[in-house]
Amino acid sequence: MTGTVEGDGVNLVVGAGQIGAALAARLRWRGEPVVTTSRTGRGGDLTVDLAAPPERWQLPERITVAYLCAGITSQETCRTDPDFAWGINVRATSLLVERLVGAGAFVVYPSTNLVFDGTIAHRPAGDPPNPLTTYGRTKAAAEATLARFPDSTAIVRLTKVVAPAAGLLASWASRLRCATPVEAFSDLVFSPIPLATAIDAILLAGDRRLIGITQVSGSRDISYAAAARWIAGALNAPADLVRAVTTRDAGFEHVPLHTTLDDTRLREAWDRWAPDPEAVLRLALPG
Repeated sequence: MTGTVEGDGVNLVVGAGQIGAALAARLRWRGEPVVTTSRTGRGGDLTVDLAAPPERWQLPERITVAYLCAGITSQETCRTDPDFAWGINVRATSLLVERLVGAGAFVVYPSTNLVFDGTIAHRPAGDPPNPLTTYGRTKAAAEATLARFPDSTAIVRLTKVVAPAAGLLASWASRLRCATPVEAFSDLVFSPIPLATAIDAILLAGDRRLIGITQVSGSRDISYAAAARWIAGALNAPADLVRAVTTRDAGFEHVPLHTTLDDTRLREAWDRWAPDPEAVLRLALPG
């Protein structure tokens, strides 16, 4: 079944998760025609379930830019069910890319720093991917499909995306505000970027047809324990409410030493510097 959209081509946002929903909202705010999809059809204009046969996917007739934000993003799900993750993140995504490019769309694909092993900081975009997690391997394989269409695709690699008052950091802030202890990894780092920055970069890739790879990163890494302690300090909560633990028994496939990416290309295209972790952590604070 195929949906029909009248007039000129539309922006297509595949996926109704955090990034997909924010991207669609920004496009609507800009007054641009946008069609959204979701896995079930609820919360989207059309249905695209990457676990379903491709003939069931609903797509507009004319698409100018397609933003592919659907997929399995849970590292735990990818680790415990790699066949399912590969089927969604690689096989189905690759088929969708081929179909969209064949229909004349420019395709923008949000990816991740986990296509690298994290052994060096500020990893250049041109380095060959060497993922050490199942999730990272699926994203690297999907990137390889987009590379087959170099004139019609853009890859936007993101480090950890933080939305205002949402997710783990906001949960910590709520608990610390109530003097409730939290546990945070002292040996696991991240390089946070605001959700708004991620959306800006993804739209920039679509607007300017930034073919190839663009990377979006925070300025440096911070451990989760250090982040939790910073949040506690910002809330005037006792520092001893933060209990530092290690990843030794947490079941991680791989613990990277670094997560930062070289964002030179983005800074050249867009006059904005990588944010410091503390500036992004403020998004987790109440009010």
